[in-house]
Amino acid sequence: MAVLATPASAQSPPPAPDLPALTIRPTDLDQSGWLHQGAFVHSVADAARDRADYIGQGADSDEVAERLTSIGWQREYVSFLSHPSKADPSQPDQVIRSYVTEYTNADGARAGFEFLEDESTVAAAKDLPLNQTFGQQSELTSERGFSSQTGRQFRSLDLTFRMGALIAGVNVIQYPTAERVDPDIDLLKTLATTMENRIAESPVIDSALGARVVRIAHTDAEVVTFDDAYYRITGVDIPLEGESSDATGLRTDTYRDALDVYQLWQGIDTAEVDGALFGVTLLHFPDAEAAKAWTSDLPDILATNPFYGDIRTEEAGVALGDQTVALSYASGGGGPSDPHALIIAVRIGPDIARLHLVPQGNQESVPIDALAELTRVEADCLATAGCAETIPVPDALLVALTAPDRATPVP
Repeated sequence: MAVLATPASAQSPPPAPDLPALTIRPTDLDQSGWLHQGAFVHSVADAARDRADYIGQGADSDEVAERLTSIGWQREYVSFLSHPSKADPSQPDQVIRSYVTEYTNADGARAGFEFLEDESTVAAAKDLPLNQTFGQQSELTSERGFSSQTGRQFRSLDLTFRMGALIAGVNVIQYPTAERVDPDIDLLKTLATTMENRIAESPVIDSALGARVVRIAHTDAEVVTFDDAYYRITGVDIPLEGESSDATGLRTDTYRDALDVYQLWQGIDTAEVDGALFGVTLLHFPDAEAAKAWTSDLPDILATNPFYGDIRTEEAGVALGDQTVALSYASGGGGPSDPHALIIAVRIGPDIARLHLVPQGNQESVPIDALAELTRVEADCLATAGCAETIPVPDALLVALTAPDRATPVP
């Protein structure tokens, strides 16, 4: 197999702001028990669909997308935290949604603020006076209604503000309890101030891993993002909703002494008979030696987690960065005869990108050529901090998912 070279950095786009690092984390809250519920990068199509659904009255998402595109809408990052209810820990009593939208310039963001913050046609929404200034423009909106997913009654307060070419905001959603019916406006303002300060101080953390992630686009396959977030930031682990303490320990132990860890998980045709999971884990270590030790020890690190069965060393087919390691494993603790997933890890100085392709459904294997192609792009992104917004599903993977018998078998 030919060795693939890293593309020239001149071909990479300029560094983008690390939007995930600007949003609210559990450690920003005085109350304990807050959990990471999920996070996503929205495309202009996603934002237009949500806007059209929100305002209703026959709003056309294509027209909304055209309007947003014309004023320089680039991307949006949305993060959710939840706090379990005392009465029913399986349901939250509060949810915090924090978000940041990037435009090409301040004029576009100003136009976007005026367009998207117009709730005049939404009967359940009401703008409230705001006695504190946030950024160059800000707005406080209250809303009440019933969750479209659970049917539970809620009340919410949303504070949105613009700073230059970024629009940010915090939405505190309260499900009524014996202790509280309305969302805490003081908490809302405190969290908005936290985000305002982070934007002013950007970059918030040196590694800026959230701006160095390769994400797969919607192309000829159905791509669903399951999570897209920091799992450790400045040495502090983020607790995840629905994860047991044992699972948390196994997961965070694999990070060793990494300072920052970012994870992306996307499903490719996972609703079909044959699909695959694509995962990216980015790790930033205190120095290159610590990162080198982690990369060298990767087979042993994974072996401590029973999820990784029958770990084997593979030929990566790429020569990237300072170190490259390729492995295969049977997910769920499987054995030699079970379908195997693939990992390629690349180290560049103190930073590591670990990429996964995991067969799903009836898919028996995934092609290492496809993972090598994705790794090549991620390595360039990690080295230059310049990432394309999204990249297509590699042709080698599309072929494997549509014709499993043509997939490259794992030896």
